[in-house]
Amino acid sequence: MKETDNRLIDWAIQETKAKYRNEVSLLLTHDTYCLDEDKHVRYVNTIISDARPYVGLARTFIINGIGYDFNQVSWASFERDAEAKGYYTTVLAEADIAYAKNEADKQRFLYLRAKLFANLADAAYMYERGLEWLSKAMEVYKDMMFNDTFPGARLAAGMISQYLATAVACFNQTYFSGMGHLDALCKMTALPDDFIAMYQRVKFLHTISELREASHDLITATRAFFTANNRRDTYKPAAPDYQYLAEWEQECSYYFKRIRHFCAENDADMAFCQIYNLQPDLDELAQDFGLDGMDVLAHFDADNLPALAEKVKRAESIIREAVSAHGVTLDESADVDEFLAKNGGLA
Repeated sequence: MKETDNRLIDWAIQETKAKYRNEVSLLLTHDTYCLDEDKHVRYVNTIISDARPYVGLARTFIINGIGYDFNQVSWASFERDAEAKGYYTTVLAEADIAYAKNEADKQRFLYLRAKLFANLADAAYMYERGLEWLSKAMEVYKDMMFNDTFPGARLAAGMISQYLATAVACFNQTYFSGMGHLDALCKMTALPDDFIAMYQRVKFLHTISELREASHDLITATRAFFTANNRRDTYKPAAPDYQYLAEWEQECSYYFKRIRHFCAENDADMAFCQIYNLQPDLDELAQDFGLDGMDVLAHFDADNLPALAEKVKRAESIIREAVSAHGVTLDESADVDEFLAKNGGLA
C-alpha cells in the first residue's frame, strides 16, 4: 500500500492563506472519481468561492500522468445540490473540509449537507426530483429524433440512460457515489421493469434506429414506473375553489363563443387555433375539479365542425353547472345597461 501524500493539499492551503484568504471560503477534498491506484495522492478537488474572475488557485495541471483540476464552485451550486437538483451531489455529501476561512463558512457547508440528506429522506420530494430528470431525458430524446448522425445518436442515448438512471436513484432516495452507475442500480430495491437490461443494452448498439428504439423503451418503462408509483398522492390536495372556477369561466367564456363562431363559419384553422390555446386550461380544470368532458381537442374533426361545436357547448355547460352546484354565482349581465345598474351606473 502506497503512503498517503498530502503535499498538494498543504500547498493549496498555503497558497490560499497567502494570496486568496478573502476570496476562498472552503477547500474540499474527496477521491470519489479517482482510480484506486491514484488515491494515495490527495488533493483539493473543489474550491468554494464566489470570486469573479476565478481565483488563481483554480487551475488544472498534470503530475506523473495524472490530470488534476482544482475546480472553483460557487455557493449557489452547492445550494442547488442541497435541493438534490444537481448531477454531482457526491461532493456535498462526502467531501472532507481541508480548509475553512472561518467557522461560519464551515457551518454553512455542513448545513447544506444536512439539508441534502433531509431532502433525500423525503420520498415525495425525491419523487418530484426524479420526474425532473425524466423530463430532461425526454427533451434529449426529442432532439435525438432529428439528429441523423451516429455519434450524435449515441451521445443522446448515453445522456438519456444516465438521466433516467438518476431519475431512478431519486425515486430510491439516493445518489450515485462512484464513477459507474450499474453496481448502484443493481442494489436499488425499486426499478422499472427490465431497466437494468435496457440500460446495459444501449452500449452494445450500432445503428441510429437501434439507439432511438432503446432510448424510447427506457423512457417508456421509466414513465410507466413513475406513474404506477405516484408519490404525489402523499400530499392531500387542496379543496377545489369554485370561486376560481367561476372567475375562469368569466375570463375564458369568450373562447367558447369564438370556437362556436368559427365552427359555424366552417373555419377549421381558426377553430383549431382557439381550441389548441384553451385545451391546457381545460385539462387543469378536469384534474383540479374532477370534470369530465373537457377533452375538446381530442374530438377536433376539420370535416365535422358542427359536432365539435356541440362538444364545446357541452364542456362549457359542465363548467357552469359545477359552479352553480357549489353555490357560486357568475358575475354575468345581459347587456351593458344591466352591468352598469349592478355596478353604480355612470356619474
